[in-house]
Amino acid sequence: MTVFFSRHAKRRMKLYRLAEKDVVDAILRSEASGGRSGATRNLIDFKMDAKYGYPLKIVYVRERARVVVITAYPVKKGKRR
Repeated sequence: MTVFFSRHAKRRMKLYRLAEKDVVDAILRSEASGGRSGATRNLIDFKMDAKYGYPLKIVYVRERARVVVITAYPVKKGKRR
C-alpha cells in the first residue's frame, strides 16, 4: 500500500509538527482493527501516547492500491489530559 499526502495534509502536519510515520502507522492500525469496510473516506480519532497530548484526526481516501491523506491534525476541543 502506498500512502500519498495532499499539499494541505503536508502543511497541516508541518504546522502541528506531526510525523509522517505516526500518520501512516495510525492508518495501518485503523485498517487492521477492522474499520468500516468499503468506505472511501475514513476518519481516525485516537489517543496517541503523550507525544502530542491530543487525539489526532486523520482524513483519508482509499483508492485501489493507494491511500491519499487529505488532512491530519490534533483535535484540541475539550481539556488537555
